[in-house]
Amino acid sequence: TLCLYLLVAPSHALLMPTRIAVVGAGPLVGLHHCNAVKHLTSTGVELACICDLPEHAAATAAQLGVPCYSDAEDMARKERLDGVVIATPTHLHLPVFEKCIIGAQARRTEF
Repeated sequence: TLCLYLLVAPSHALLMPTRIAVVGAGPLVGLHHCNAVKHLTSTGVELACICDLPEHAAATAAQLGVPCYSDAEDMARKERLDGVVIATPTHLHLPVFEKCIIGAQARRTEF
């Protein structure tokens, strides 16, 4: 199952690609989520970046050709994201999503 959390209302969907990040992009389940998002490119969806533990993020990001982060709040503050797929263990979904919201709110006030 792919669980997508929207950070903003997709009102600009016709003008720009919908930018999605994957948090928890490790070599098992997370990589499959990244590939699922990348397969949606023809529908106007773009894999914007990934976020994972440093030992996983760099190799996966290089393989996918996207930027990588090790902190979800930092990622959401620096990237223009429309949504995030959280591919972490279920008990971590809420804390990760809260960090993404805090980062996205900070981005709106910084830019």
